[in-house]
Amino acid sequence: MTHEEKIAAILDRFPFVFPANPNTGNRPSIGVGPGWLPIVAECAGAMQSFVAKALFLVRGKNGETKLVSPPQPSIELVRQKLGTCRFLLGTETWTDDGIAECDPVALHDAALRCHDQVEGMIFFAEYLTSITCETCGRPGNLVSRKGFLATRCPECAKKENFGSIDSNKH
Repeated sequence: MTHEEKIAAILDRFPFVFPANPNTGNRPSIGVGPGWLPIVAECAGAMQSFVAKALFLVRGKNGETKLVSPPQPSIELVRQKLGTCRFLLGTETWTDDGIAECDPVALHDAALRCHDQVEGMIFFAEYLTSITCETCGRPGNLVSRKGFLATRCPECAKKENFGSIDSNKH
């Protein structure tokens, strides 16, 4: 399977996390190396599973409590920046039909709780890319080549002419 086919498979597997633009049909961009694709897929899977299973207790407009599904977060872009992976979150869309009956402040609080959970998943995935070779997926470190930062294992760093970053140099 080619790199592009692996990316397409991730987009297809997690359509709620990586929705196509309704106006253009364009799909989100995943611009990272093959070593990080399993991390991207795990993060997307955790996000999609969380939203599918989570329920929030919110106050209704009539004062009664109601269980609502959280808003569905989306990812617009996944890319390498400064040696690690970055996820650009898109908008969150409420999928629960009963939200019109809920107190807007309670819905806002539920959306923030959902957002915090999703951000935690993303932060963890970004951390994993800081210790995983983007090229092959083995354990790696931050390396540099002419100012370009990347995370590579020793073998890939050597093959791609990256040098280690010496924190003692200024």
